[in-house]
Amino acid sequence: MSKNISKLLALTCSSAFGTGCLLISVVLVENWRNMEPIAFVNWFSAYGSLLGVVLLPIEILGVIFTLIAFIQILRSNHENLQKMLWFSALIFSIAAILLLPIYFAGTNTILIDKTIALSQVADEVERWGFWNWVRTGLTLAAAAMMIIGMTQESTGVQK
Repeated sequence: MSKNISKLLALTCSSAFGTGCLLISVVLVENWRNMEPIAFVNWFSAYGSLLGVVLLPIEILGVIFTLIAFIQILRSNHENLQKMLWFSALIFSIAAILLLPIYFAGTNTILIDKTIALSQVADEVERWGFWNWVRTGLTLAAAAMMIIGMTQESTGVQK
């Protein structure tokens, strides 16, 4: 796979996932905060898994393509700044995907299965929103590192 293709695919996937997370935070979470607990749980039970079906493959592909790009940069004669930028992008991407088993998988399951106590819904929506902003920031930071790396490479910045 061409080094430029892997970089472009990494950036595309990271940007798409970050944009999806941003939309969730700005539109959905804000809407969830205004819903009655039972209405929110019913909504999440009906549609929450669709968010994962759409976004999870994009996130996984972003991490894979970022890893491929980083390995290609390590094997090439790129300057240390390039290596640092793509390593940072990889770390941000991995940190974002690790939030899935750390927080989102368990929480999404209790929401989809409707096993959360209605008295806990408002607090959980706030926590979910917080962790989604963290995930958004990590993903967009990864994309920013990729853009800086690709821009510096294309301008011929050397060691």
